[in-house]
Amino acid sequence: AVPGEWNLFAQWHNDDGWTKFGQTTAELSNVDWMVSNQNGVSRIRLRIMGGSSSAPTTIRVDGPRLRTDHWYDFRARTVWSPDPSRGRVQWWLDGKRLYSRHVATLYTRPDGSVSSVYFILDHYRRHAETTTTIFLDGAR
Repeated sequence: AVPGEWNLFAQWHNDDGWTKFGQTTAELSNVDWMVSNQNGVSRIRLRIMGGSSSAPTTIRVDGPRLRTDHWYDFRARTVWSPDPSRGRVQWWLDGKRLYSRHVATLYTRPDGSVSSVYFILDHYRRHAETTTTIFLDGAR
């Protein structure tokens, strides 16, 4: 349904503080939602990253197959912490809870500082050259 390997559309993106430590890889957004296309099947997916910025923990939660011409009701609750026993992510889609666990939701940097996040709605995608339209409404 959606071209490309992945199509991010909502994310709690991390700050750029990692750049001052000379890390060879960038920290990716801490919590994001995407449409992931694998073997021709497009699914809504949640990705959570946090913990040590030099060796982060990544959790992927597959949601349902993408339905086109459907308004989805996303609900999320996040407790921000680099400590996996304190951080938490909960995700509901169309009233059904799909995920609820304690997990690291921020990065701890080499100097002990902790990353921060900001929310963005966007359309960030890979290997897609066609035009795609996404309608986003009522984010708060």
